[in-house]
Amino acid sequence: DQQLILLTVPGREAEIESIFGYLADEGVAKTPPKPSIAMSAAYMLGVDLVFTPDTAVAHIGAALNVPMIAVYRRSDSEFEAWRPASDSVKVLFNNQVASTYDRVAADDFSRDQLKLAVAAILD
Repeated sequence: DQQLILLTVPGREAEIESIFGYLADEGVAKTPPKPSIAMSAAYMLGVDLVFTPDTAVAHIGAALNVPMIAVYRRSDSEFEAWRPASDSVKVLFNNQVASTYDRVAADDFSRDQLKLAVAAILD
């Protein structure tokens, strides 16, 4: 039995609320509006898979060796310098080439790559 927990990230509360409103009847839970790092880590340790476009969450999960899919901007130089150092993390890149100031788009990646990453982690 798998459950999806939406981990609220500062600055993205409206996006999380929108997703939660759409999925609330599907057994989806969400964290409080501003979870601490310790609370976020505790949530990550209690799930089968973490999906995040947030690099802070990706690095905390990597440090805890939590199975995770992290979404990054398409920027080879930045990724190599800052990638999460864990074999438990599968990375998806945004389809669009990012400028230095672009935010990571949580939904701009190949769905086929997502399916492969989920299968690699959960199977």
